[in-house]
Amino acid sequence: MTFILLAVLMAAIGIYLIYHARATNADINNDGKVDVSDLSILASNYGLGGKTFSQGDLNGDGYVTILDISILAANWGRITISPPSSINTDCSTDVTDAMQAWLDSVPNNSVIELKPGACYRSENTLALINKTGIILNGNGATIKAITDGSGTSNRYKNDPDWPRNRYHLGIITSTSIQVNNLKIIGPNPSNVYLGNGNFDDTCYNQTLEAQHGIIVDSSSGVVIDGVTINNVYGDFVNFTGGSEATWSNGVTLKNSTLSKNGRQGLGLTGVKNLTVNNNTIDNVCRTALDLEPNSDTGGVTDAVFQNNTFGAVRFSFFSAGGRSANIHRITIQNNNVQRFSFSAETGPLALPFGRRSGFYVIGNTRGDPGINEDNMSFVEIDDIIVSGNHNFYQSPKTAKEGVTLNDTNQVKVYRNDFNNSPAPLGLVGTNTSVIECENKSNGVYLPTSLVPCPGGL
Repeated sequence: MTFILLAVLMAAIGIYLIYHARATNADINNDGKVDVSDLSILASNYGLGGKTFSQGDLNGDGYVTILDISILAANWGRITISPPSSINTDCSTDVTDAMQAWLDSVPNNSVIELKPGACYRSENTLALINKTGIILNGNGATIKAITDGSGTSNRYKNDPDWPRNRYHLGIITSTSIQVNNLKIIGPNPSNVYLGNGNFDDTCYNQTLEAQHGIIVDSSSGVVIDGVTINNVYGDFVNFTGGSEATWSNGVTLKNSTLSKNGRQGLGLTGVKNLTVNNNTIDNVCRTALDLEPNSDTGGVTDAVFQNNTFGAVRFSFFSAGGRSANIHRITIQNNNVQRFSFSAETGPLALPFGRRSGFYVIGNTRGDPGINEDNMSFVEIDDIIVSGNHNFYQSPKTAKEGVTLNDTNQVKVYRNDFNNSPAPLGLVGTNTSVIECENKSNGVYLPTSLVPCPGGL
């Protein structure tokens, strides 16, 4: 059976690419490498159910099948290594230099296993640079900064803005990277939300605003899964790149808990094919989702934000501004949001490069109607869908339309709850091909809303 399975390893790689987005750990016998010993274990249990990882069930479905062989094939020859014991693990000393030197030495296609529960103090930056096929299993370990980095300098270049640009973990010009079950703690003392609708304005420090928890820069095939990021001065995660050819591409952030920071929840300046799923993002100092290209070559395309929980946000939930019109096909779906303040515009900085398009806001629910108010605004945007959003709220004293449209085209707004709003739409400028129907306020159809919706909706 072993030799038969060896013969199908190459074919299984193709199956892997179809069924699995990224490689996962396949060291079945936990000896630090993926080889024929692991294959033998898998072979002895092939076709059987009720099995565990140590018996060859690599995808966790309880069965040992061709899909598990495909994972093994994709990881064939991969080694597992851990930081040397000489690197301190109780955060009593700064281990940045030693840790970075070790990370630089890690060969491609390796699994990094951090010591469970370890605390690695880093007052500078740690990064995976020009790496391929690295799986970093944090095992609940922590990367922690106690200072704001003022006593250090940028190890990679002469940086007059240091320590503004001190990120905590970087994934730089790398391919097929996973970061799992890792904690990152920064030195920002602010709790951001103070209760009763009040926020701590000191959470933002312009001189430290780029100290991101994780930065994904010009990298592809990145999965960030089950991380915890707290008390950073910058964004929780920043996704960036240079020209469109080097934007970060095929990136997933999932199953993570992000709370207390100094700038945006997620900052997007150069990324495509991004999925943000099943995360909790709370106590955000500025905007939860900020799509803000900072150059004419930046942009965001094909980004999906779904099944997330967004808590207290000091400014707004969503903003698409900045330079460059390259913001297209953005889906906000099935999220629970405490405050749904939403703004998307092509704007004067981006208009010379063309109009933005494809904003789909579908099936979201307002989590707490007691904090702030909800409104959506679209300016110079084409192809908009706002549908099936529930419990959106405005104060009766200051209520305005649920969605404001200004010079838009191809718009559908239907079956939303715009509680206390006098009307579903506020129209400014020239808006064409607009369909609005079956929108309610406090359970009653708004008087200006078309009922029923036309066929096809």
